[in-house]
Amino acid sequence: MADEVLTKRAKVVYDTICKALDSENWKYSKDEENFAITTGAKGNDLPIDMLFLVNADAQVVTLYSPLQIKANEDNRVDVAMATCILNDRLLHGSFDLNIGDGGIRFRMTTSYMGSILGEDVFKYMA
Repeated sequence: MADEVLTKRAKVVYDTICKALDSENWKYSKDEENFAITTGAKGNDLPIDMLFLVNADAQVVTLYSPLQIKANEDNRVDVAMATCILNDRLLHGSFDLNIGDGGIRFRMTTSYMGSILGEDVFKYMA
């Protein structure tokens, strides 16, 4: 469990994410107890779900975005290889493949340890 200082820092980061989303007029749901924010966007062809989680103990913010598609059991090895190739080319973030159910999600994590992150960081993540 995070100590009081880490919890206070996590709250500041959480509030900064909310301010960043507010400045862009994004709609979102807040779970203040767990420092979680659920939001989304409409892509060119699919909706994009997003979950921001602030981890007070690790002092990181992670954005998760599950894809609306799943890899079939028959082609999961091929999808795993494609995911590795894609991840090798990404500057920030990565795609995760759940080999068990074929679920795919995008994940981006940034640390706020020893630093103050501005709203622009979270706009970039989204």
